[in-house]
Amino acid sequence: MLKIWRLSLFAALGCALACNKQEIKEELLYQVEGLEVYAIDEHLSRHVSYIPLSDGSLFPCNGLLWRVENEVWVFDTPVSDSISDKLLIWLEDSLNLKVRGVVCHHFHEDCLGGLTAFDARHIPSYAEEQTKYFAEERGMPQPQFTFKGSMILILQDQQAICAFPGPGHSPDNIVSYFPNSRALFGGCLVKSMDAPKGYLGDAVLEAWPETIETIEKEFKGIQCVIPGHGKIGGPELLSYTKELIRTTN
Repeated sequence: MLKIWRLSLFAALGCALACNKQEIKEELLYQVEGLEVYAIDEHLSRHVSYIPLSDGSLFPCNGLLWRVENEVWVFDTPVSDSISDKLLIWLEDSLNLKVRGVVCHHFHEDCLGGLTAFDARHIPSYAEEQTKYFAEERGMPQPQFTFKGSMILILQDQQAICAFPGPGHSPDNIVSYFPNSRALFGGCLVKSMDAPKGYLGDAVLEAWPETIETIEKEFKGIQCVIPGHGKIGGPELLSYTKELIRTTN
C-alpha cells in the first residue's frame, strides 16, 4: 500500500494556488489505494476517489476538505465507506484533526456513498432538504441534518456558504463557496474543461444554464472552481458548463 504525506497539516506557504486561467498547480498530500488528496491552498484540498465502471476503468470523483487550524469540514464523502474510512483515519488519527462535519452536495453515490463511515465516527452530516428526500426515495444513506436554500458554516475566523442555486445536474444540487480562498466547489453541477455531458438521468436540462448564471451573479470574484469530476480551473468552467448544456437542449 502506497502512502504519501507531504507538507505538515496540508499546505505550507509554498503550496499556494493561483486560481485563474493560467496554469493551476496542486500538491499531492496523501495517497492510498483508491484515494488521493491534493492541496489547493492553505485551507482547501481536493480529495479524489474512484467509481469502477463496467468497462473496467475507474471514474474519478472530487470532494473537498476545508481546514482551519486543527479543524476540518468534508464536502462530499468519498464514493464508498471503505474509502471514507481511509480518509477519516488520515484526518483524525494521523493528522489529529477534528472533523466538524460533512456536507453532501446531492443524492448520488459520488456525494454520499461513504456516509455510513462518517455516521460510525459520530460525525454530523448535512444536506439541503431535497437531498435527504431523494436519498431516502432511492435507498441511499441519508444525511442527519438538513437546511433549506442555504447554510453558512463558521470555522474559526472563516466561513463557507452552502447554497442551492437551482436544479441542473440533479434537482437538489448545491454548491459551496469559500470567500477567503475565492473558491467554489461546484460539484457535479459544474463540468471540468472539455468534459462530456456525462450522466443526465436526473438532470433538469432546461434550468441548468440559468442555475450557472445564478452562481455567477451571487458569488462575485470567483477565481478557483472545483468541479465534481476532473481537473480544477477558473470561472471559465462555469461558462463552459453553460454552453455544453445548451447544446443538449
